[in-house]
Amino acid sequence: MALISVENIAPDVRLALWYIEETTEELLKSDTRLGKVMLSLKPYHCRERLRDKLVVYELVFLLTGGMPVEIMHLPNGKPSIKGWRISISDTRGYAAVMISKNKNVAIDIEYFSNRVMHVSHKFIRPDECAETTSLQLINWSAKETVYKYFSEQKLQYFDMRLLPFCLAERGEVGVENLKQNTTLSVYYRINSAFVLTYAWGESGLWE
Repeated sequence: MALISVENIAPDVRLALWYIEETTEELLKSDTRLGKVMLSLKPYHCRERLRDKLVVYELVFLLTGGMPVEIMHLPNGKPSIKGWRISISDTRGYAAVMISKNKNVAIDIEYFSNRVMHVSHKFIRPDECAETTSLQLINWSAKETVYKYFSEQKLQYFDMRLLPFCLAERGEVGVENLKQNTTLSVYYRINSAFVLTYAWGESGLWE
C-alpha cells in the first residue's frame, strides 16, 4: 500500500494522497471492500483507469473511517458522496482526495513536466507572472482548483488571476475570481514529481 499521507489540514477538512504502484489485482486482494466497488466500475474498460478509481475509493475509506460509500456524480460532473463534500484528482501515478462534512473543498494534482510550457499561453494571463515551469504548473493547478471550487460558475482560465506570491515547496497564493470579484486562498505543494493545490471554504459557496 503506497499511501503517502492522510491529514487533518483544518477543522472538518481532511486530505489524503496516494502514490499508485499497485496493480488492480493487488488492490483487490488488499481490501475486500473493493470487490463490491467493482460492480459500479464496470464501465471502466481500461485497467489503468480502473486501478486509479479503486485507489480513490481506498482513499475515501481512509478519510471517512471505513464507511461504505458510493461515489456519485452530479449533473455538472462534480463527485458526490452521501454526507460529505468531496473533491478528487489524479494524475500520472498519483491520486488525491479531499473531504469535509460541511465545507466546500477543491483539489487538483498534476505531474511535474515541462509540457506545460507549450500551452501556457492558453491559461496564463498577460498580467500574471509565471516564467518558470514551477510557476506555470502552480498557475494551472491553482486555476483547476478554483474552477472546481466555483463549479457552478463554469469559470474559464482567464476569468481567474493569481496574485503575486513567493515560490516555496509549500505555500499559499490568492486567486481572484474576476467574475465574482472575490479572492480565494489556494494552498500548494510542489516537488520534482507533482504539484498539488487545494482550497476550502464555507459550504454556502459550494451549493
